[in-house]
Amino acid sequence: MLVLLPEMLDGLFQILGDNSNEVRKMCQNLLAEFLEGIRRAKQGINYTDMANILIIHSQNSDDLIQFTDAISWLREFILLAGRSMLPHIAGILNAVLPCLSYSDEGRKRV
Repeated sequence: MLVLLPEMLDGLFQILGDNSNEVRKMCQNLLAEFLEGIRRAKQGINYTDMANILIIHSQNSDDLIQFTDAISWLREFILLAGRSMLPHIAGILNAVLPCLSYSDEGRKRV
Protein backbone atom coordinates (compact mmCIF):
# COMPACT_ATOMS: atom_id res chain seq x y z
CA MET A 1 0.00 0.00 0.00
CA LEU A 2 2.88 2.41 0.67
CA VAL A 3 3.80 2.22 -3.01
CA LEU A 4 0.35 3.58 -3.91
CA LEU A 5 0.29 6.18 -1.14
CA PRO A 6 1.48 9.11 -3.32
CA GLU A 7 -1.58 8.54 -5.51
CA MET A 8 -3.97 8.38 -2.53
CA LEU A 9 -2.48 11.01 -0.22
CA ASP A 10 -4.16 14.05 -1.76
CA GLY A 11 -7.57 12.41 -1.53
CA LEU A 12 -6.98 11.40 2.08
CA PHE A 13 -6.08 14.95 3.06
CA GLN A 14 -9.19 16.21 1.26
CA ILE A 15 -11.29 13.77 3.30
CA LEU A 16 -9.93 15.44 6.46
CA GLY A 17 -11.99 18.47 5.46
CA ASP A 18 -15.24 16.47 5.64
CA ASN A 19 -18.00 17.82 7.87
CA SER A 20 -18.45 14.50 9.67
CA ASN A 21 -16.31 14.08 12.77
CA GLU A 22 -16.48 10.31 12.38
CA VAL A 23 -15.17 10.42 8.79
CA ARG A 24 -12.35 12.79 9.78
CA LYS A 25 -11.37 10.58 12.74
CA MET A 26 -11.29 7.44 10.59
CA CYS A 27 -9.17 9.24 8.02
CA GLN A 28 -6.77 10.50 10.71
CA ASN A 29 -6.41 6.93 11.99
CA LEU A 30 -5.67 5.67 8.48
CA LEU A 31 -3.11 8.42 7.92
CA ALA A 32 -1.47 7.55 11.25
CA GLU A 33 -1.20 3.91 10.14
CA PHE A 34 0.37 4.95 6.84
CA LEU A 35 2.86 7.20 8.61
CA GLU A 36 3.80 4.36 10.95
CA GLY A 37 4.33 2.15 7.90
CA ILE A 38 6.61 4.79 6.40
CA ARG A 39 8.60 4.96 9.64
CA ARG A 40 9.08 1.19 9.59
CA ALA A 41 9.91 0.92 5.88
CA LYS A 42 12.08 4.07 5.54
CA GLN A 43 13.56 2.85 2.25
CA GLY A 44 11.68 2.71 -1.04
CA ILE A 45 9.29 5.51 -0.06
CA ASN A 46 8.57 8.17 -2.67
CA TYR A 47 9.08 11.17 -0.40
CA THR A 48 9.33 13.62 -3.31
CA ASP A 49 5.86 13.06 -4.74
CA MET A 50 4.26 13.08 -1.32
CA ALA A 51 6.20 16.18 -0.17
CA ASN A 52 4.59 18.26 -2.91
CA ILE A 53 1.13 17.14 -1.80
CA LEU A 54 1.91 17.83 1.85
CA ILE A 55 3.24 21.31 1.09
CA ILE A 56 -0.03 22.19 -0.62
CA HIS A 57 -2.15 20.81 2.22
CA SER A 58 0.02 22.38 4.92
CA GLN A 59 -1.08 25.77 3.61
CA ASN A 60 -4.75 24.83 4.05
CA SER A 61 -6.72 27.15 6.30
CA ASP A 62 -8.23 24.20 8.20
CA ASP A 63 -6.21 23.94 11.45
CA LEU A 64 -6.64 20.17 11.68
CA ILE A 65 -5.12 19.60 8.27
CA GLN A 66 -2.51 22.33 8.50
CA PHE A 67 -1.09 21.86 11.97
CA THR A 68 -1.83 18.31 12.96
CA ASP A 69 -1.31 16.35 9.81
CA ALA A 70 0.40 17.94 6.84
CA ILE A 71 3.13 19.72 8.77
CA SER A 72 3.64 16.73 11.05
CA TRP A 73 4.11 14.54 7.99
CA LEU A 74 6.60 17.03 6.53
CA ARG A 75 8.53 16.94 9.78
CA GLU A 76 8.69 13.14 9.67
CA PHE A 77 9.79 13.20 6.04
CA ILE A 78 12.64 15.57 6.88
CA LEU A 79 13.73 13.29 9.71
CA LEU A 80 13.49 10.13 7.61
CA ALA A 81 14.61 11.34 4.19
CA GLY A 82 17.20 13.90 5.28
CA ARG A 83 18.99 15.64 2.44
CA SER A 84 16.68 14.26 -0.22
CA MET A 85 14.12 16.80 1.03
CA LEU A 86 16.39 19.77 0.21
CA PRO A 87 14.72 20.44 -3.18
CA HIS A 88 11.47 21.02 -1.26
CA ILE A 89 12.89 23.34 1.38
CA ALA A 90 11.43 26.52 -0.17
CA GLY A 91 7.92 25.06 -0.17
CA ILE A 92 8.35 23.65 3.33
CA LEU A 93 9.52 27.01 4.69
CA ASN A 94 6.69 28.75 2.87
CA ALA A 95 4.25 26.42 4.64
CA VAL A 96 5.83 26.44 8.09
CA LEU A 97 6.93 30.05 8.62
CA PRO A 98 3.41 31.55 8.67
CA CYS A 99 2.47 29.01 11.34
CA LEU A 100 5.20 30.33 13.61
CA SER A 101 3.59 33.75 13.73
CA TYR A 102 0.36 32.45 15.31
CA SER A 103 -0.19 32.85 19.02
CA ASP A 104 -0.44 29.75 21.21
CA GLU A 105 -4.08 30.48 22.06
CA GLY A 106 -6.25 27.77 20.61
CA ARG A 107 -3.57 26.58 18.22
CA LYS A 108 -1.70 23.33 18.36
CA ARG A 109 2.00 23.90 17.76
CA VAL A 110 4.15 21.34 15.92
